[in-house]
Amino acid sequence: MIQEFCNWLAATRLSQAFADAAWFVPTVQSVHIVSIAVVITTLMRMDVRLLQLTRQGPELSQLANSYLPWIWWAFLVLLVTGILLTITEPSRELMNNAFRLKMLMVATLAILTLVFQRAHGKDPG
Repeated sequence: MIQEFCNWLAATRLSQAFADAAWFVPTVQSVHIVSIAVVITTLMRMDVRLLQLTRQGPELSQLANSYLPWIWWAFLVLLVTGILLTITEPSRELMNNAFRLKMLMVATLAILTLVFQRAHGKDPG
């Protein structure tokens, strides 16, 4: 069933257009990777403060207020660029168990970030 969907998606004009544009995949992948870096670095900075590995710098609430909007925007960019990459090469993504595990971990990270945000009383975005 998933393979049939991948075959259908790969045959669409949009998928073909993305795949035929030599610049498309490297450009979208670059934006995707930068967004991953934003999420990882901002969360690491807050984790270091949350775990009290450092007492220097701004309070955790200040970090959360500064970084959470960046994290959510980066998640949005990851979603959009991930969808574009999946449209371009559906079988490569959707038939890959590592991709499925990655999606599970990203969903878990988003839920944990939301729980942290709610605990600190700041609405998403």
